Amino acid sequence: MGTIQLSEERIELAEASIIGERIKARQEADKTTYYVYKQMEKVSSTAVDLLKYIPGIQVDLFHNISLEGNNRILILVNGKERDGNFLNQLDPARIDKIEIRNQPGAEFRSGVSGVIHVILKDEERRGISGHLYSEIPVRQNEIYAFPSANFNLSLKKVNIYASYSGELSYFDIKGKNNRNITLPDQNILIARSTKKNQEYWSHKIHYGLDILQDKRNKISVYGFLNPYSSEFDGSVSLMEYQGESLMNSWTARQDDRDRNLTAYGTAYYKHLFRKPDSDFSVDLNYYHYRGENNSFLGEENGETLWSNSHPIHRSFSTRINLQLALTEGLMLKA
Repeated sequence: MGTIQLSEERIELAEASIIGERIKARQEADKTTYYVYKQMEKVSSTAVDLLKYIPGIQVDLFHNISLEGNNRILILVNGKERDGNFLNQLDPARIDKIEIRNQPGAEFRSGVSGVIHVILKDEERRGISGHLYSEIPVRQNEIYAFPSANFNLSLKKVNIYASYSGELSYFDIKGKNNRNITLPDQNILIARSTKKNQEYWSHKIHYGLDILQDKRNKISVYGFLNPYSSEFDGSVSLMEYQGESLMNSWTARQDDRDRNLTAYGTAYYKHLFRKPDSDFSVDLNYYHYRGENNSFLGEENGETLWSNSHPIHRSFSTRINLQLALTEGLMLKA
């Protein structure tokens, strides 16, 4: 082939970029784990918003959470029982993954059809952090907002936090209902109409303390104070017609006064044994409710109907969990 001339050329590599994407889900024997990635965080203002992107979870207009259409669910955050209002003030950037159990095991109480377990990122957060979020109503007579705020102080082994989650909904409600009664010699129509204004507000203040004594012992204290009210004010009327003739009519004005206060407190301790997947935990809970529910129904002819109730409810509960990995394929849970 003769002589082949080669020219030397040097190429220096400036940089190498490795782009990876976190797996979105992992299917296991008793649960499905969904991992939170950056795109989900960017489009979510609270943890409740983030749940909307998890398959099988439904969140309605009033932030009620259900799993596969069933609302008899248990919500856990790092193994501790919480409610939807707690998620409403939780920053989605703190969530690492979400575990879904459609068939809860024996370690959960009876009557629970599903479990949503929110697991936070295991990272050292030092200093002060927080967020403030709220919708701005665009109409005066139709208000629908879920404001929230969060404050967090993280030290080396202590985490202190306080937060607020609110719910405000004011709507005008108009309803009509007609009932026809057909007899052999006459036709009766009973028409019922209502014009009411629904006023619901709730202000929930959360507080908590987490103490990480060492890698195997953790103590948590959590509680909330929640005043709220749900009232329906307006008018109701009934008209009875026989054929085209008005036979009877009744009109009344409804005025509600509803004031409620709930308080909740819990103390939680968890110990991790040296053997993997083995732990022991104790959860103590106290719940208190006090209400003042008054309803006034005044007719045009002067007759009135009053309804008064002052309910009080208190409850105390404890939950003890033990989990031991006996062998590689045998687990004891009590």
